[in-house]
Amino acid sequence: MQEALKTVEESDLILFLVDISQAPNEEDRLLAQALASARRSITIIMAFNKADLKSKEINELHKELYQEIVPSADAIMVSSTLGDNLDALINIIVSHLPEGPPFFPEDQLTDLYEREIAADLIREALLFNLRAEVPHSIAVRIDEFKDRDENTSYIAATLFVERDSQKGIVIGQGGEKLKKIGIEARHKIEELIGRKVYLSLRVKVRKNWRNDEAALNLFGYKS
Repeated sequence: MQEALKTVEESDLILFLVDISQAPNEEDRLLAQALASARRSITIIMAFNKADLKSKEINELHKELYQEIVPSADAIMVSSTLGDNLDALINIIVSHLPEGPPFFPEDQLTDLYEREIAADLIREALLFNLRAEVPHSIAVRIDEFKDRDENTSYIAATLFVERDSQKGIVIGQGGEKLKKIGIEARHKIEELIGRKVYLSLRVKVRKNWRNDEAALNLFGYKS
């Protein structure tokens, strides 16, 4: 929390996301005080999420209480579950952000290497298909990335988990879960790099890797 508050002074915009089904608590008030004490004026957008859980009357009552502690905020009611007003929220955010100079040429999509892109897209497929805690216990290592010709690439990656039980979850019955993850990741990689991809995934157990300095360095989490 201290690190987050330090960045307030450098921010162009603050998105204050709250649960509108509940009245402001002490933590909300402390955050509001921290924002009010900023040395410069910063645009604040207060997004009232979970608007679908309570009645309109209760939502309006809680909204007034929140606006009392952050009176300068632009307010919008949203529901992430139903998708209500999410597009409007994005538009409000974009409208308040300053336009900066381009850092890369218009035709350059990213400054990451293709190996890093492939690893990130495999992680994305893992997150979408394994929504519990397992994805956060998985590290992705690209073992091989080579072009077979100008139109095709071969990628081999290892997914490291911390426990044997997690390995079974990632692989799934008859390997179906790992196959689905591989197909989704392969399609995303192909879209981005513009070539056909042959993707090979395997799963290995590296116990307690998140507390292993050598493993964290190996997987690129520490420099």
